[in-house]
Amino acid sequence: RFCNLIYRVSVTMHSYIREIPNGAFVGSVHFGCHYKLTSSSNQVALTLNKAKENTIFVHKDYAARFSILMVSERQIPMYLETMKHFQSYGGTEKTPGFLHTQSLSPNLPSFESLVTCPSPGPFDCSFDLIHITKEPVFSTAECYLIIDEAEEIAKQQSWSTKRHGNYATTDLPLTTMPKTLQRFNQKLVDTIYPVLGEQWRYAVPDVRQLRVVDGFVVKYDASTERGQKELKPHRDGSVLSFNIALNSKAEYEGGGTWFAGINQSLSIDCGHMISHASGMLHGGHAITSGKRYVLVCFVILKQYQNFSPRFLQQVRNC
Repeated sequence: RFCNLIYRVSVTMHSYIREIPNGAFVGSVHFGCHYKLTSSSNQVALTLNKAKENTIFVHKDYAARFSILMVSERQIPMYLETMKHFQSYGGTEKTPGFLHTQSLSPNLPSFESLVTCPSPGPFDCSFDLIHITKEPVFSTAECYLIIDEAEEIAKQQSWSTKRHGNYATTDLPLTTMPKTLQRFNQKLVDTIYPVLGEQWRYAVPDVRQLRVVDGFVVKYDASTERGQKELKPHRDGSVLSFNIALNSKAEYEGGGTWFAGINQSLSIDCGHMISHASGMLHGGHAITSGKRYVLVCFVILKQYQNFSPRFLQQVRNC
């Protein structure tokens, strides 16, 4: 039970407990359980309040060790539900998936790669941790259809600001956007999974097991005081993450995805995609004017329950 509680808090915060600075944090974990996390120089006090209040004190190193063992993307209840809405590799179980021996189709977007991982992958080959497509994954028209549907639905139910714990974004999940979800699932099968398969073929044991488990449209807005303008540095709780720019860079100033390892913000134009290892410390660089729309997705390796924590350890300092 202790391990499960530590896991749930660490996943919600998208961080290891050893990284928490001194101070107190209040938030919620899955199953309606609320927590207060108070951190000193060498100890974490985890207070959980469900039926009654319980406090667990544990040394930071010990807690961090357990969080590493317990993190598993398939254990996140939300992912078990949300993945049902997204296509698997190849579309159906009867369709062959991408094989490591296949090469990228000439009809698919090419890409450039950055930041080589210091240790080899499961095939004893080097691999890169950031990939940017040179051609768009979505056409400009498709991108603006997504924005239009998001804004139309937001008029009815408003943008969400509480879906991702301590690193929340102003977003709408694709599961609330039926037209976009249908287009996106087709694009997954036709374009995105094959491109990801080529980008990450030497980083993961079997790219056929790549599976989108969460997808959402993020809105950065510098035109209003209450609009979200940036996303603080964080680590995602999946294996891979990717985002697709939905509007032109001419419509805002600033923006891009900032990576701590290179201390640089990488910006892409409308329809292009950037993918990266989820465990890399990254954030949404602030915009100073205009509005920026991004489609963000988290990807797991479905049949490899223990791969995520090992992979995070491998890339977390890159």
